[in-house]
Amino acid sequence: MNNWLKENENVFAFNVKGDIVFAPDAESGRNGYFCMGCNRVMQAVKSKKGTFFPYFRHDASASKGLPKCTYKDETFRHKLAKDILQIEKQIKVPDILKHPPIGINSPPNLIEASHVISAEIAKTELTFYEDENCEIRWGKNENVKEKNLLIKPDISFFDKEGKPTLLIEIVATHKIDEEKFLKLQRLGIDTVQVVIPKASIEDIRNFNKHIKYIKWVYNHVEQ
Repeated sequence: MNNWLKENENVFAFNVKGDIVFAPDAESGRNGYFCMGCNRVMQAVKSKKGTFFPYFRHDASASKGLPKCTYKDETFRHKLAKDILQIEKQIKVPDILKHPPIGINSPPNLIEASHVISAEIAKTELTFYEDENCEIRWGKNENVKEKNLLIKPDISFFDKEGKPTLLIEIVATHKIDEEKFLKLQRLGIDTVQVVIPKASIEDIRNFNKHIKYIKWVYNHVEQ
């Protein structure tokens, strides 16, 4: 089955009992499914030949004359992923590789093999920034000026001494711009990006054990 999905196609919906239903487990058509954002009627769209991944769409007749719903179940998957990281306080990170200079045709060197990073404490939505003395600070500070802001990760791992050991960003793609990378270099704290799969709740609950969803965006050893 083709796992490709358009950005605005949702794979979760409520049923009449308020339970969350995964699209592959739903009965095709309008069978008591509701949007998790606007609570309007949805239809389960499934291919008999398995040519595309099942998804939910708003029922046109139920949404007629109403503003377009912009809800994406990425919001639900994002929150679920954060909850998992806060509870389990661990994530499996991929190999750390050192690639040869451009123009050199040779395989990358393995610096450190894939392993599990655990935290003593996992905190959400902390702001990492530079103060007026160019010292690195962090905390629940919403008044940091944009020029001083380095990163506001979804999850921050800390050790027993209260030192940040890993920052985790939950994203829709693997892309990171040059400006953010330079800020991460300034910060000097290992950072990974996580792409949460459009998968069942059970699969999402195990995302932090599979490196295919996780990518290094900064690692001090590699740098």
